[in-house]
Amino acid sequence: MKLAIGATYISNSVTFTRFDASSAPTLAVTPVTGSEPYNVWATFAQLNVPVFGDSNAIPFFRRLEVELSWRHDQYHGSLSGPTSNPKVGMTWLLDENAGLSLRGSWGTSFRFANAGEYSPVFSTALTGFDTPSQFANSTPTA
Repeated sequence: MKLAIGATYISNSVTFTRFDASSAPTLAVTPVTGSEPYNVWATFAQLNVPVFGDSNAIPFFRRLEVELSWRHDQYHGSLSGPTSNPKVGMTWLLDENAGLSLRGSWGTSFRFANAGEYSPVFSTALTGFDTPSQFANSTPTA
């Protein structure tokens, strides 16, 4: 068996500045600045288990390995919360000479929003470019 464990820590701080001309009655624009700091720590582990191998191989059962892994992330900042993601995989070598094997896996994944996606300063600046939202309240005609 093989076991791997690890941890990571990431600290980010992003600052956005946009210019808001809608609040001023003159040609002057007002800068609006927002900072979006967040920290992420994660732990992960992976266990590879050889179920059978060359020492007890029979035809069509040359080798079978199972992989179990897990990752946990904890987010702190404007958006916070945890996520855990497991994964199970297997490799079944049927015939080494023919290179015939079956592989399969199942798992979950997660992608945390980047600072531009959850920043109120930056997302407000992009609202005018969101073409589909202009039609969100329209009623289709028959």
